[in-house]
Order: sequence, then C-alpha cells, then structure tokens
Amino acid sequence: MRIASKFALLLIVILGIGTILPLFHSGFFTFHDNTQVERVYEMGVALSDKVFPVRWVTNLGYGYGYPIFNFYGPLPYYIGGVLTNSGFGALVATKIMFGIGILFSGVTMFYLSRKYFGVGAGIVSSVAYMYFPYHAVNIYVRGAVGEFFAYAALPLVFLGLFKLFDLKKSKLFSGKNYFAMLPVSLGVFLVATSHNLSIFMLLLLIIPFTAVSLILSENRRNFLLLLIVSIIVGMFLSSFYIIPAFLEMSYTNVSSQVGGGANFVDHYVCPSQLWSGVWSFGGSVEGCVDGLSFKLGKVHILLAVLGLIPLVISLYRKKFEKHDKLAIVCFVMIICSVLLLLSTSNFIWQSIPFMKYIQYPWRFLNFIGLFTSVIGGYFVFKINQNIGQKGIILVVSIVILLIITNYKLFSPQIYIGFPEEFYTSKNHINFETSRISDEYMPSGFQTPKSFQELPPSRVELLKTTGNIGILSEKTGYLKASYQALSDGVIHVNTAYFPGWSAYVNNTKLAIIPTSKGMNVSIPSGSGVFTMKLFQTPLEIVSNALSVLAFLGLLIGIIKISSRRK
Repeated sequence: MRIASKFALLLIVILGIGTILPLFHSGFFTFHDNTQVERVYEMGVALSDKVFPVRWVTNLGYGYGYPIFNFYGPLPYYIGGVLTNSGFGALVATKIMFGIGILFSGVTMFYLSRKYFGVGAGIVSSVAYMYFPYHAVNIYVRGAVGEFFAYAALPLVFLGLFKLFDLKKSKLFSGKNYFAMLPVSLGVFLVATSHNLSIFMLLLLIIPFTAVSLILSENRRNFLLLLIVSIIVGMFLSSFYIIPAFLEMSYTNVSSQVGGGANFVDHYVCPSQLWSGVWSFGGSVEGCVDGLSFKLGKVHILLAVLGLIPLVISLYRKKFEKHDKLAIVCFVMIICSVLLLLSTSNFIWQSIPFMKYIQYPWRFLNFIGLFTSVIGGYFVFKINQNIGQKGIILVVSIVILLIITNYKLFSPQIYIGFPEEFYTSKNHINFETSRISDEYMPSGFQTPKSFQELPPSRVELLKTTGNIGILSEKTGYLKASYQALSDGVIHVNTAYFPGWSAYVNNTKLAIIPTSKGMNVSIPSGSGVFTMKLFQTPLEIVSNALSVLAFLGLLIGIIKISSRRK
C-alpha cells in the first residue's frame, strides 16, 4: 500500500500539471487581486529584517506602511517570503507559491479519499478536486491566494473529522484518538492562517456536519468531545493571527469593505449558474448574468449523481457500512453548501452575526468542490467492489474525462511581460499596488489621490528650522539624527497603529497620530530620534498561546510515539 500510495502521489502531481502550466510562461498574468508579487516581496523584506511573526510591511499603504499580515492570511506569503530569502526573485517565488497551493489540494484530497476508499478512488477524488472549476476561478480569475490555500487545507480537516466520526468505543484520550485529532487541529490552523473567512465558513458548516454525525456515529460522546477539543486546539495554534485579526480590526478601515458592491444580498447564485455559464474574467454582480462562472462542472455533477445510486442500493438492502455513512454526511454537506449559495438562504445570512463579512455567498463553492470530490471517490470504491481489477479502466476513464473537460479553464486572461523589477519597484508598490488594497490603513487616514501626493521622505522637521537625516530604516524600525534650533516637531510619514513607540536620545516621547502619519514633539538641539514597532500586549498573549499549543502538540506526539515503541 505504501509503494502504491507513493506512486499515486507522483501520478497526482503529473496529472495536476494541467492546472499549473501558466506558471511556466514567461512574465506573469492579470487577475482581480493584482498584488500578489508585491505582497510576497514585502513579506520577504520583513523576514530578511528578522521580523517574526510578520504583521507590518513598510512600502504598501502608499509608503506609509500598514499591518496587512495582521489581518490578511499570512501563511501563503510566508512560503513566498522564505523563497525570496532563499535566492528566488519575488516573481518566481510567487509562481512557486501558487504551484504549491494548487498541487497541495490534490495531495490532501488523495489522503482523505484513499483512507476510506482506496488508492484508485483517491486518485479520482484528487483529480476532481484539483480540476474543480471554482478552483480555476480562485487561481486565474480572482487571484485569491489565501482562499485556494485554505481550499487545499480543507481535506485535512475532514480527514480528521471522518476519523473521529469512525471511532469505536475506547479511552477518550488514547493514542489512536490523539492522532485522529491531529489532522483536524493542523487543518484548522492552515485554513485559519490562509484565509480567515474560510475558517468562519468551515466552522458554520461543522454545525450540520456534527448534527448528522451524531446520528450516525457509534461513539457519540467521544466524537463530540474530541471534535470540540481538536477545533479548539487548532484555533489556539492559529491564535497569533486570528485573535489580533478580530480584536484589532477596529484600528483599520476594513469595515468599509462590507456593503456597497460587496453586499451579500447582491451576490447569490442562480441555480442555472451551477450547471453552465459563460467562462469569463469579470466580476460578480446582482442577478444571474455575472462576469465570472460559478459552474460545478458537468463531470463533477455526474459523479455526485452516480454516487447516489450505490448509496440508495445500500440503504434498500440494509447493508449499511461506514463508507455509506460517510457518503450520507457528504451529501448533507453538499446540500447545506448549495443552500447557502442561493437566495433562499437569505434568512440565514440575515440572522447569523458576521455573515456579512463573507461578502459573496458563492465562496461556499469551495466546500461543494470538496464533498463532490469525496463522493466521486465513494462511487469508484462501490463500483470496484463489483468489478475487481477492471476498476482501473473506470479510474482512468474518469480521470481523463475530468482533465479533458476542465483543463482549459486553468488559464489566465492575459499574460504580461513585465520584468520582476516592475513589481518590486518602490514607486510601483507605493502607489499603483497600494491603491488596489488600502483597507488596512487607519480609519480616517488621508490617502494620496495621485503619485505626486506621496510623501517625499519618511521624516520631516516642523515648527522649527534645522535638518534631519535617516541613519537606518528597517521593517518596524527607524533611526534618524536631527538638529533643531528651537523646540519643534518631527513628522513621521508612517501610519499610526498601537505598538509604535518614539524615543529621542533613549527617552520615550508621546506620539500624536495624524491623518497623514505621526507627530512627535522634540526639544531644541541635536539628538537621535528612534521609532520602533513593538507587539501589542494582545499580540504578545496571542503569540504565547500559539507557542504553547504547538509545544503541547509536539510533546503529545513524542510521548505517544515513545509509548508505542
């Protein structure tokens, strides 16, 4: 089985090449969120400045900086940033980052499906997941890096959840149960740190998942307790990010993104769009004629329908195995996910707090892709039980159909041949990139309307005469020397957030936030002015919780492994 699985993983990577071919093209391509190379570059700069965890970047936010990775899923960009610090250029590092996220979805789905349905079914589920049409939308239409990384981590969560669902009666915290919890906790961590909206949607869908599983599970008490504990551990693992992202959001202008063109009421999916639709690279609008496609894929729909047949037969014959129970759970989850896409679920969206932050109901397509892919594996497994070795013909046929009907979707609209220097240019990042995404600036900050309005320098002397010059500048750190003939003010063209501290000759001074940066009153004479960005008390506590959670997991793995030996 191990040799077969290793061969299957290699085969999955080969079969997945059709989804990543555009990454081998020279230059790059356009999509909705044209900021990915620049964010990878900024993450790399922060890591090279020995900042960890990275929250603040210097050049985005019109050169005033802002803590984007305090609020925007940082995990994919850590991968990109590590690559840039390993010698890759930011453009190549971004392409590798994309490729990792795309192919990782196939690997995780393989492990989920293979666990219950075997290697052949695992290959079918993996290819179905990689070639799910909405996956192509996320990658080549929207450029939603965080979302497709979360998409890649979701199978890990449900691998663990299905393991917990399948538990027999045993000691609550046995070694077997511990290793069943691990994929849930690690998967929750990966989803949460990739895309905070995906973790919110996941937690919502775990409610109906739990309800159905409690009906079908043979060990309800242990299932429920271990599920709750594993999710809590996963949230603790990611607390360094999710706690500040939620509790420090009020310091930013993120709330401005809710409503207007991103009001969920205007973005429900029409049932006909799930079957077909013109493939395009536009945006989502009210009604049934959107600028992007929400189709599920005809082969994916066919696999889901075919999966119903053996399930119905098993129910009719009353030969009800664990595989059939798993299929029931998946079908219920597909129904719940589809319901949340449609306007008929408006009462749910209106009733549940914070649903408005999801903005687009069609984001639940991620979960439809997950569960239809699992059902595809279930169908192959049930058919193979009857046809034996001939099942390889079925596997090959389905894989070919999935690739032929969907590979053409995994292509960008336009290639652009800009060199890497274009993306990493300070002027480009300061204005062109910054105006695409400036919601992480402080509320009320006066953003530049043109390139000419960008700050000419990082620091300026006000209300006095003299001079000031920068001695050193890194991510979250500034050191300058000044000479002032009288008491005055140093204006720093950096956005204010809690955590900034100012010093003159090692004496801490008060910071006055302004609509264009920060002011610090200074005495006459000469001195050394320093500004440092420290972790806030909330961030320090959040970091500690993550460290403790990881240490706890590691200690548990070591203890159980040594006990087994």
